[in-house]
Amino acid sequence: MRTLFLLAFALLAVGFLDAQPAKDRPHNDAIRDILLLADNLDAKDCFARAKKIALKHDSCDISQIFSFRFRGGAGIGSAAESRSTNSIDWLVRGWAGTKPPTKEKLQKHQADLIKTARVLQAMAELAPHRMPPHFKDDKRMEAWKIVAQDFKVQTRELREGIEKTDATMVNAAAVRMLKTCTACHNLAF
Repeated sequence: MRTLFLLAFALLAVGFLDAQPAKDRPHNDAIRDILLLADNLDAKDCFARAKKIALKHDSCDISQIFSFRFRGGAGIGSAAESRSTNSIDWLVRGWAGTKPPTKEKLQKHQADLIKTARVLQAMAELAPHRMPPHFKDDKRMEAWKIVAQDFKVQTRELREGIEKTDATMVNAAAVRMLKTCTACHNLAF
């Protein structure tokens, strides 16, 4: 009986060792459109493209870009320490909190971090067009416009900090961006 148990356990272990790692979920159409926008931020029709994306796709599908790569989010490329940290949301929260960036990490992963910053800039381009439809009063509409403008400024500062490999600038931009994200969510919900 003991031999049979050990044989079954050994076969099970070999099966687990041979198993392929789980594949990342493919990007949805909204994510693909946002990634394309991120590659074309300097285009003259960037504003119009952003508006088209915001009108075409469900807000939840758009927001999925911040989630983990294995769940269909954009991810952060080589800057991810593990599969469970491969998300834009995780990166910004970490940089704004207990895991601020280091100059070495910014240098080592600069290309992927610039891509991530460009994705955030694309999301900032979408922000003015994603105002909840139930906003009817001028006060909330004005607050939304301010938050959207703040998001644009902070994503630009974040990208500049990454390009300069200035960890202090990146940390400060991440802190301000996280506050803006919180303000946006408080306003929207």
